[in-house]
Amino acid sequence: MFVTEAKWILSEIKKLDKNEKFPILNIGSATLIARKRGNPSSYDLLYKALEDEGKVIHTDIQKGEGIDITGDITDKTFVEHLKKIDAKLILCNNLLEHIEIPQRICSSILEIASVGSYILLSVPYRYPYHYDPIDTMFRPTPEQIHKMFPETEIVSKEIVKCTRTYLDMLKNDKRLAAIIFFRSLLPFYKPKMWWNTVGYLPNLFKKFEVSCVLLRKRQ
Repeated sequence: MFVTEAKWILSEIKKLDKNEKFPILNIGSATLIARKRGNPSSYDLLYKALEDEGKVIHTDIQKGEGIDITGDITDKTFVEHLKKIDAKLILCNNLLEHIEIPQRICSSILEIASVGSYILLSVPYRYPYHYDPIDTMFRPTPEQIHKMFPETEIVSKEIVKCTRTYLDMLKNDKRLAAIIFFRSLLPFYKPKMWWNTVGYLPNLFKKFEVSCVLLRKRQ
């Protein structure tokens, strides 16, 4: 998660009364180590700040440190279990681009959300191919994300511009730069993956962007 993304998310959450946002359910949270490794500043800005203020429940399909509840959110039994938490705010950040059929996740989140509760999502808008373990290159606008949650209204939305570019990333990660270079020389090996890798290069100097949207389930 980028710092500007974390700041936008936290600023929108701060606008809500405490009884409107806690408990918070974080879908696809990853482990504590992964949350800190992704961007230590973002972890302190967002997750630690929220945890200091109220109850945040982290859930993921894998087990690990910092994951409170483990299960598959597309499993109906697990969905029923999460509904009992009665979360006032559901977070889902940088997950949908790693799911083959993201609508299944969205439908489960919508089912977990109670009437009047909030759903806050962020998905890359301008960002290179990154498998974890896959990347479908799903790069929606905030409006496209909203369409995946038909029983909601938009509270706020923005395509958040980050401070880094792909060139910055490659300069700081020589191993990744080498992989991109040699991968670009092999267009006939897994051509779709090749295109996902090299097709972003025209954006080399453009800053990364993230689609962020805060929704509320209609009364």
